[in-house]
Amino acid sequence: LIQDILFACEIVKSLGLKVKLPMKAAIDNSGTVFLANGWSIGGRTRHVEVKTNFLREMKETGMFEFQWISTQDKKADVFTKNVGGPEYNRFCEKLCGSDEYYK
Repeated sequence: LIQDILFACEIVKSLGLKVKLPMKAAIDNSGTVFLANGWSIGGRTRHVEVKTNFLREMKETGMFEFQWISTQDKKADVFTKNVGGPEYNRFCEKLCGSDEYYK
């Protein structure tokens, strides 16, 4: 995901547009956020060392800011997961706004 965002960022820059840095990555996995921010280093994290170093490098250079977000507040889930009716309506209202004439 981060590499895709970096690619899109380069395309936007090539069009002559400015990109506001740091880009914010809202992640609902607290372990990933801890690893990316450098708060958790242990023997069990050796197998993800390369990815962790890449994320930390992106953070240190000021390209990204990693923050935890609750799963209930993650709007992107409506595009990637099967969500129930009430959640779907809540996400759609947040993303698209509400239609006063539809109700």
